[in-house]
Amino acid sequence: MAREIRELASDIKAKRRLEEVLPEFVSEAASAYGSLALVNLLMEYATFSGAVEEGTVTLNEKQQKAKEETDNIIKDCIIGDYDPEKNKEAVKKLIYLREGLKNDMETITTFADRFLIYEYIMNRLEPKYEGTEFTLQSDDDIAREILGRIFSSDDNNIINEKIREMVSQLPVRMTRGKFTDHISEAFSLYREADPKSLRSFDYMLRSAAGIYTCEREKEETELNECLKALEEFTGDAEGDMDAYFDAKSALYKGTQTIKDSSEAISDLTTVVNAALTVMLTRPYFSLPAEKEAKKNVEILKKLMDSDENLDGLFSGLEGKMELLSDRVNEAGKAVDHINENLKDRVAELMLSTAFNGILAAERLGEGNLYADLTDENENEEELTLEEVRDTFIKDISEHMAQISQKKKRAMMAAVLKELPVFFESRTAVMDYVRASLESCRDDGEKYISVELLLDCLD
Repeated sequence: MAREIRELASDIKAKRRLEEVLPEFVSEAASAYGSLALVNLLMEYATFSGAVEEGTVTLNEKQQKAKEETDNIIKDCIIGDYDPEKNKEAVKKLIYLREGLKNDMETITTFADRFLIYEYIMNRLEPKYEGTEFTLQSDDDIAREILGRIFSSDDNNIINEKIREMVSQLPVRMTRGKFTDHISEAFSLYREADPKSLRSFDYMLRSAAGIYTCEREKEETELNECLKALEEFTGDAEGDMDAYFDAKSALYKGTQTIKDSSEAISDLTTVVNAALTVMLTRPYFSLPAEKEAKKNVEILKKLMDSDENLDGLFSGLEGKMELLSDRVNEAGKAVDHINENLKDRVAELMLSTAFNGILAAERLGEGNLYADLTDENENEEELTLEEVRDTFIKDISEHMAQISQKKKRAMMAAVLKELPVFFESRTAVMDYVRASLESCRDDGEKYISVELLLDCLD
């Protein structure tokens, strides 16, 4: 089958018999994407529903409602008889559910970034409040060990990754001016980049700094309470043990809530994406693909019937995913070519609805659970690099002026990790390591920082 798609793709690129070839290709491509999604739906639904039943994945009230709505759509529109209007409305509903899950994950991720900053602080306070016993080597010995591990590889990518770990773990003793200089230099690398890349870089830095905000964060009552407890703990008082352990408990509770919620959202989104792909493409399946789909739908029906014996239910699917993945890969090359060069011809042949469904299916299967299904945001008015850069520096500088020294250093470490490596030589790396160690007067902070770094460099 993959060879047939290649032949159709060859004709399309050569613009041979497009009136005949394009409709046939659209059907084959829809069959490839949709058939793979249907098999994925079987597998993912079985895994997800089993995890929920066993209690390894817990759903809150909102997530449980989203699961029930998704289940109903699968039963009505994938297992049930096809109806164009019902399918159209169900697709809209799934897209709406998906956007809600996407927003929920954005919110959870926003909290996760903030909790990481407090985890950095709490780790470095552990020796002070928990009486951790340790022995420190000399700064020279520590520096040599760190540098030896950083440059133990000849691969520049590995070395750069280790350097980023180094700046994120060693005590940060850097002036605000030097810090913002590094940020400016990093933004300058995006001068020739497309606007989407610039927006992504700005988002990444804001997230790392914990200053990115989203609409729904006020709805997360439990996470906000944990965050408030962490914000109120300064870590300055020597004997304030109760406050330390209360903050540590809040950190654990918050991170566990984030872990549970993000896992549930990801699993739900995976099922929604698979169901949405099936519904966008199945109306255009070839006859052989539809015949095979009916067999898989029967398996799905049994899977959703809790009274059925599921032993051996998936035995007939062995090897199918690999074959379908090959077909999708072959189709994807031609889909991109058509999208760039033949959209007008697709419209003339009244194939736009089917082809747009394939485009959406391609994005849903690219590995990013929350990929945009359209390019609508590309038409937004874009800010210049200077505007994006200056706004970020202004925002983070204002925020740093209002927070404790401990949090400021944690924030700087998180941002520095996301910047391109700014050292020009091995000697510059060595100088940074030595300066960081020598300027840290808190032996407990230095010890924990080095231990965490060495674990990362193993």
